[in-house]
This record gives sequence, C-alpha cells and structure tokens, in this order.
Amino acid sequence: MADPVRYTFETFWRVRAEPGAVWDVLYDVPSYPDWWPQVRAVGELSGETETYDVLVRSALPYNLRFRLSQNVADRSTGILEAGLDGDLTGFSRWTIRHARAGAILRFEEEVVTTRDVFNVVAPVARPLFVVNHWWMMRYGELGLQTFMSGYRFGQQGPLGKHQQVARARAKRAQRAR
Repeated sequence: MADPVRYTFETFWRVRAEPGAVWDVLYDVPSYPDWWPQVRAVGELSGETETYDVLVRSALPYNLRFRLSQNVADRSTGILEAGLDGDLTGFSRWTIRHARAGAILRFEEEVVTTRDVFNVVAPVARPLFVVNHWWMMRYGELGLQTFMSGYRFGQQGPLGKHQQVARARAKRAQRAR
C-alpha cells in the first residue's frame, strides 16, 4: 500500500455577478453539474444534511468520487468550506469577495489521494494531476461565468429559472438553520 500523496491548490476566479448571488450558486452543490462540466454527478445522501456524493472527471481518463460535507456556510463572510472523504480526503474552501466588476472567488483545497494507483504513480504523474486540476478549475470558472449570465455551459437559451431555483434552495437552507 502506497503512502497518500498531499496536494494543495489555490485558484482565483473573477465573475461578473453580485457576491451574494455567487454564494447562493456555490452553496447549492446539487446544481454544480448544471454549470461545471467536470462535475459529472452530485447525489444527496439520504438522512445526512448538507452531505453529497460527488463524481468528477476532468481531462484525464479517470473518475474521482468523494463525499462532500459542508462544514462552514456563512453568507455574511462569503465563506463556504467542505470536508472531503473518498478518493480525495481533506477540505475545500471558497471565499467570495466583492470586486470592481462583480466578485472575486478564492478556492483553496488541501487533499490527499487515497487510491493506491494514484499514490504509486504520483512520483511520475503528479504534474499531469496538477494540470488536470487546473483544467477542471478553468472550465468551472467559465461555466460559472456562463451560468451567472443566465445561460447553461454548452447550451443555448436563458436559464433564469435554474438560477431562481438555486437561490430559493439556498434561502430555504439558510432559514432552516
């Protein structure tokens, strides 16, 4: 059994939208496949509040599956933080701030890989894994920009309804706390 390999990422996105609206969309994890092409599926786990089964796949031909548990969701500070457990174990954090033309998002992730195959090949494949992550994040930014403009990534036509649903879900969850 190979030792787990640690990865630390930091990415910044700029989105032309009000920070609160961006927070609402990022809080609504089940909507991620609507705007982030590499997030292939999100399933809500029955009986577990704000915990999801997430399946992602970027440019390289492998899937990653993990459980995402929202640990911090504070709209007033613009912070969303989640614990990850599965093929990746660790945490991810969004920090959303007001910027001149909308919002700036900081994404931080600290994880270890738990699949032996990834850990065994990491000494050689690590640069490819890092580029794969960059690719996923780049398309996530483009997808969110598109979604916040009222469109679905790769689709034509406005999605005002989807944005309204995401906002309503987030507001209901906020009131439930």
